[in-house]
Amino acid sequence: MTDLQEIFLLGPTAAGKDCIASLLAEALDRSGSRVELLAMDSMKVYRGLDLISDAPTPLDREVARWHMTGVVECQASYSVARYVEESRAVATEIRARGAMPIWVGGTTLYYRALVDGLVPSPPADPELRDRLTAQHESDPEGLHRRLAEVDPRTAARVHPNDCRRIVRALEHLHLTGRPLGEEAISWSSGDAGPAGARRVLGIMPPWAELRERIESRAAIILAGGVDGPAVAEVAAIQRAGGFSRQAAAALGVAEALALLAGDLDLASACAELTRRTRRLAKAQRTWFRSLQGVEWVLLDPAMSAEAAADRLLQRIRSPAQPAPATF
Repeated sequence: MTDLQEIFLLGPTAAGKDCIASLLAEALDRSGSRVELLAMDSMKVYRGLDLISDAPTPLDREVARWHMTGVVECQASYSVARYVEESRAVATEIRARGAMPIWVGGTTLYYRALVDGLVPSPPADPELRDRLTAQHESDPEGLHRRLAEVDPRTAARVHPNDCRRIVRALEHLHLTGRPLGEEAISWSSGDAGPAGARRVLGIMPPWAELRERIESRAAIILAGGVDGPAVAEVAAIQRAGGFSRQAAAALGVAEALALLAGDLDLASACAELTRRTRRLAKAQRTWFRSLQGVEWVLLDPAMSAEAAADRLLQRIRSPAQPAPATF
């Protein structure tokens, strides 16, 4: 532990990462290793979406100090570069307090930018992006094949269902004339630290259990329908100026807006949210399998959060043992 500068805790949506991370932080603090947690989630950065984004609960915050949640209004856009800059600055402050930062989340683009660095981005072309997004919605395999023809290095790293990264790569090629996979990677901040001072842990429940957790979470988020607290969150933000395109992509926002408009009943909204969340979880699992250097902890069915945190604690106290993903 003494040589570590940072830890990453990865896992798919609905795996219970925030609760487990809070308990892990509490256990580390008791053992004399002070840590603070940073949410690594592209939707938790938005203010006022605590229930929709499944942000750390008041109980989570009682047992651990959390950062990078609710940092920007839902009407704003929030870039990967801004997240890296701001979260790295927070990490520097954490270290200055004699603690260690632990990033917790499943947003793959944030993780890659923090660990591998950032490629300078050209100006955006919203019209081109919208057109490519529509093409991906109608034929994801076809758009992925198109990317493979012009930028095979990027295509090899991107799942056909990963609309955002496919569209970004094609947009980058159109605007710069250079494939994204050939761009040089450069750090956006100077305090990333050597890879040897980093541990990357991952938690993965069995797929059958994760499916059940996703269904249960959808029902909890939308409980009460138009009179429920999560839909009330969305309604309040809509009245205050609405959502940026990025914030509107948060799972549950579209379903809550459809409930408010009367376009979906509660059962249909829950089913749609469950479907979209499962699709995200599948894409995350596929991407996680491609990662190198991750120490995966496969959670037993119905394992408690306390037991999962204890298993992670034992792993941290042991020599690093990265291994290929077996899920």
